[in-house]
Amino acid sequence: MPLIYKVELASKRVEKQILGFPRKDGSRITKAILNLGKTPRPYGAKKLAADVYRIRIGRYRIIYEPRLCSKKPRDSTRLSQDIQNKAPYRN
Repeated sequence: MPLIYKVELASKRVEKQILGFPRKDGSRITKAILNLGKTPRPYGAKKLAADVYRIRIGRYRIIYEPRLCSKKPRDSTRLSQDIQNKAPYRN
């Protein structure tokens, strides 16, 4: 059985920042964040500290800490829909 990682945004502020990005960038960043649940250390991820990593998405950086999920994680499609339904990305 593959390991499952939980994907959570650090705060509402992070969510607002993602929603404020241009549509193209916001979509790429959302996809990258959701993929961290399946592949927590993708190619190009740089280790910054003990359990802290960074990935680059264009000119943006995502800093994250992978954590194993002890129970069934929230559906990643729902997370994506939640982010995208709250407000449209900036055009």
